[in-house]
Amino acid sequence: MATYLYRTCLCLSDMGYGHYALYYIRTLDKKEIDFLVTREHRPVMAVEVKSGDMHLANSLKNRAKWFPDSPTLGIQVVDKTGVLQKLPENTWIMSMGRFLSLLD
Repeated sequence: MATYLYRTCLCLSDMGYGHYALYYIRTLDKKEIDFLVTREHRPVMAVEVKSGDMHLANSLKNRAKWFPDSPTLGIQVVDKTGVLQKLPENTWIMSMGRFLSLLD
């Protein structure tokens, strides 16, 4: 997953769509976001990877508190096939295959 996201950031930057970067975020109280994609140093997409948990991760639920000035797309990627679920506040749960096909 990290490799796909990193390559996507490089490609978008190289094509002139802005400066994209990939980060791992962890707070002092051990809360984390697996992957954060930024454009021009502003968060645009938060990605959580779960083995099969269909319940939305707390880090995605609370991401507006982390990034109050920048609305971010929240995606939880699960290791199940055929999953695509839209949730409130610009949040999605989707299968890994579906998500990776969007990055190609």
